[in-house]
Amino acid sequence: MNKKIVLYYLLLQICIFGTSCDQNKGSEITAIESFPLPDISENQTGKGFTATGLAYDTSEQVFYIGNCGKMIPDEINFKATIVKISNNWSEKIGEIELYKIFPGMDDIQGLTIDTRDNSIWFCSFGENKVRHITKDGEILGEFHLDQANGIAYDHKNDSLWILTPGKLLNTDKNGGVLKKFTFSYEGQDQIFLDEKNNIIYFTADNNYQEPNDIYAIDLSTGHIKKKYTLKDSYAVEGIFIDDHDMYILNDGYYHNAKVPVNCVNHYRINN
Repeated sequence: MNKKIVLYYLLLQICIFGTSCDQNKGSEITAIESFPLPDISENQTGKGFTATGLAYDTSEQVFYIGNCGKMIPDEINFKATIVKISNNWSEKIGEIELYKIFPGMDDIQGLTIDTRDNSIWFCSFGENKVRHITKDGEILGEFHLDQANGIAYDHKNDSLWILTPGKLLNTDKNGGVLKKFTFSYEGQDQIFLDEKNNIIYFTADNNYQEPNDIYAIDLSTGHIKKKYTLKDSYAVEGIFIDDHDMYILNDGYYHNAKVPVNCVNHYRINN
C-alpha cells in the first residue's frame, strides 16, 4: 500500500476515535476593553483580592465575585468572602465574610444566583462542599460533592449545574444527580449556563502565560467544541455572557500571570 495512503488512513482513524485532530480550534478573540477590579484591601487597584467565581444578579444589577482571601500563594490562612461589585466594575458595594460564617472554610470557587429565592450557591473546592446562603450570610444548606468548582443555577427545573474535574453534573438542591456528562480538559474551571440555547460554556487551561480557552457543551446532545481562545486572558476565574457580550474574570495578580492584575475583560462574540 502507498505510504501516503497508509498515513492518511492512520490519521483518519485517530480523528474518528477522538484522540486527536480537533478540527474546531475556536475563534481567537481580543478584548474590546478591560476593567481593573476595585481595591478591597490596602493594595493597589487590580491587586486587592484573590478573584474566583463570577455571577450577575439581575434583580440588583450588580456582580458578585468570590474572593479566596489569600493575597499570595504561600499564605497559610484563607479569609474567603463574596464581594459585591457595581455593574460598571468601578466600586465595591458590599462583602459577605464567609470566613466568619464558616470558620475554617478553605476557599471559594464558583458561585451563582438562585433566581427562585434570590439566594447564593457557591462551591468550596477545598471542603468538597456546595453551600447555600442568603445574601445576608444566613446559612440555608449544603451538600457534599468532591472537588466542586464551577456552578450555575438552572431556572427551568430549579436545579444546579456543577463542574468537577472530569464531570459536569446537573443536580437537585440536595446534591442528587439528575444528569451527567463526562469529559476532561486541562484546567477546566468555571461555567456559564445559556438557558435560551441550552448550552454551558466552560473555561479551561491553567498555563498563566498562555491564552485561556472557552469551550461549549450542547446539553441536548453532549457535543463539545472549542469556541474561543482569549488572546489576552491568562488566569480565567469566571465567565458571564449577556447576548453578544462576554465578560471574563482574570485572577492575574495571585497567579502572577502574563497580565498580573485582577481584571474583567469584555469581548464581543457571535454565539
